[in-house]
Amino acid sequence: MRIEVKKADAADRLDQGRDGAAQVTSARPVIGPGQGPNMPATQVSDVALRIMATTDLHAHLVPYDYFNDRPVDGYGLTRTAALILQARAEVTQSLLFDNGDFLQGSAIGDYLARGRTRLPHSMITAFGQLGYDAGTLGNHEFNYGLPFLARVLAEARHPVVSANLMLKRGKDPSLDHHLVPPFAILTRQVVDGTGATQMLKIGVIGFTPPQILQWDRQHLEGRLQVCGMIDAAQVWVPRLRRAGADLVVVLAHTGIAAPSGPTGRHENCAVELAAIDGVDVMIAGHSHLAFPGPDHLTGPGIDPKAGRLSGKPAILPGHFGSHLGIIDLALRRSPWGGWSVAASRSHLRAVTDLHPRKSAGPAGETVRQLESAAIDVHRATRRWIRREIGRTDHRLQSYFSLVADSMTLGLVAAAQADHVARALLGTDLAPLPLLSAVAPIKAGGWGGPTNYVDIPAGPLAFRHAADLCPFPNTVAALRLTGVELADWLERSASIYHQILPGAQDSPLINAAFASFHQDRVYGVGYEIDLSFAPRFAPDGTVVDRGNRRIRNLTHRGLPVRPEDSFVLATNSFRSGGAGHYVNGDRAHVVLETRLLSRDMLARFILQTGTVAPPEPQLWRFSAIGLDTSVTFDTSPRALGCQHDPLTPGAEPLEMTPAGFQRFRMRL
Repeated sequence: MRIEVKKADAADRLDQGRDGAAQVTSARPVIGPGQGPNMPATQVSDVALRIMATTDLHAHLVPYDYFNDRPVDGYGLTRTAALILQARAEVTQSLLFDNGDFLQGSAIGDYLARGRTRLPHSMITAFGQLGYDAGTLGNHEFNYGLPFLARVLAEARHPVVSANLMLKRGKDPSLDHHLVPPFAILTRQVVDGTGATQMLKIGVIGFTPPQILQWDRQHLEGRLQVCGMIDAAQVWVPRLRRAGADLVVVLAHTGIAAPSGPTGRHENCAVELAAIDGVDVMIAGHSHLAFPGPDHLTGPGIDPKAGRLSGKPAILPGHFGSHLGIIDLALRRSPWGGWSVAASRSHLRAVTDLHPRKSAGPAGETVRQLESAAIDVHRATRRWIRREIGRTDHRLQSYFSLVADSMTLGLVAAAQADHVARALLGTDLAPLPLLSAVAPIKAGGWGGPTNYVDIPAGPLAFRHAADLCPFPNTVAALRLTGVELADWLERSASIYHQILPGAQDSPLINAAFASFHQDRVYGVGYEIDLSFAPRFAPDGTVVDRGNRRIRNLTHRGLPVRPEDSFVLATNSFRSGGAGHYVNGDRAHVVLETRLLSRDMLARFILQTGTVAPPEPQLWRFSAIGLDTSVTFDTSPRALGCQHDPLTPGAEPLEMTPAGFQRFRMRL
């Protein structure tokens, strides 16, 4: 199967060009130089060009939180649209790109992927209405499988590119085996400051994290091969230049992190990509952060104030449509005919700063058309997500799930174990002890102070199951020894900083460690001794194999021996190697299913009727004494929940500048 990019329309002719690129020649009228606000200083003969971008929209078409069944104001493409139209109206020369992860991540994405409605996909329709010029693929584009992705992209009116994705055909994949074209060249007539018409060829190249082969192994194994983003860029950026690109814009679905070693398969390598010769503009994504801005620390090649990576203008425009990224360029023609970036300015605009909410005139009409086109799928999604499946007599919240036991995690763990036990019934694995590993997915972090689960006592709807299992992972199971189980728990416990005896109010959580990589294993008891340094770094690399935090690991009251054998219920994300728990080693996998975790949970709740509090997890922090205390941040809505029997004496402190409520806990 080859995914083809559909021809745009009469206004944008798309043909296959050299090196497998998509060549797009604009038939739009000649447009004049941009003179918008805050444009970089230029010479009269320079060409002003505005680059706009969104990233990680995650099918958030409208400003609505389906999990909590209420409207929101901080995100949604129909809100971002007003920013796009406003920014486009300020100048006369602009391009608009999407940087991937547009297909999955909201209830609308799941609803459409289940075939509830006909294509074209609502996100693709919105891209066409807003006039996107090009886009790339993120890791979540593959969550629903390649056939669905092919059908969606067939409706796209703009080229979608990625240079490091190849279909697996034989031992020597050729250029024709790219999943989508590696790059596109957008040819535009522009006018410089003197009024002279120029022909500008903008090269657009895309990159996708190679880790998709782990994260979506059930869809991609044997069908797709992915090379590292740096390796692919070193090959394809020069080819893009040789194909005639005057300007190279990189759409890289990758985050911003300091360079970390010689390997070319890093997940977050925007800094290294920007440093490649021939790259002019970098659009990053994946991490859901905002750049330029205070979210990013300074470091080698990272300038969060000026908005530059390796000296190149760059943006990372948040997530869910929370921001529009803008780079204003002044392009200067060299005496020998080439073009270069003479000046630039990178900045973000947040939808929360929009005022008034809707613009008047053509821009306002376009927003209204977008909202009108989305209304049917929005209403259908709400009906689908509101189906009642059971009830709970207890509040289900995740405010303290990183530091204490949690009913939300216990419920998912129980459902997961129940499904795996049924699947293994009658096999030689059935007699083995069954454990269940669950991560606190919605626990603040990069998602901010609203990124938590809070389900009141009462009826449970399908949206609540989706809230507890927001990603389209499937149920899986592994077989582990006692040694491997202890290693699994050491990896999980590495989310915590080392806490020295007698330390006062030391930060407990390492913010570089994503909460969805911190597994809780139900079915065993253990202690975490924070006075020892963690064994693993946030990226999963071993800091010191001799570091041991896990103490008193027991199963049914008996010590776990190195040679003991267990079945661990988990999901496809973890069994594929995500989080570096098993590094994708298939020798451990004993069960893989096509059942989504959220459907598994919904079935369990339907069978159960009324959800009862699960058995408490037998883990705790080892006592350090000497009046040692730590702090951690959670939602302000956690106030009043700290007296829950599962939460060990959390004492509220101050609010943080980011809007989190800080708590103290004594060890």
